[in-house]
Amino acid sequence: MLYRIIFFLQILVDIYGYVFFVYILLSFFYVDRNNFFIKIIVNLCEPVYGFILRFLPRLRLGMIDFSPIYVYLLIAFIRIILSRIAYLLIN
Repeated sequence: MLYRIIFFLQILVDIYGYVFFVYILLSFFYVDRNNFFIKIIVNLCEPVYGFILRFLPRLRLGMIDFSPIYVYLLIAFIRIILSRIAYLLIN
């Protein structure tokens, strides 16, 4: 039973990674921020991204901001932890 919960959390983390990628792509284009789906994406991603930027500096190279890498590193770290826990539960 616990393995299924860990597997579900892994799926949620993967989906969040995809949603955050869409959030990054939206920053390159002019989009209507009043759109329902855009609001959902922004409301899902902005709290995590803002929290991380409160403690870590922005990674800017010219006009390009590389600071979303922080969020992807956090997602990768969570994926590793969840996969290790799932491995321990299987064995």
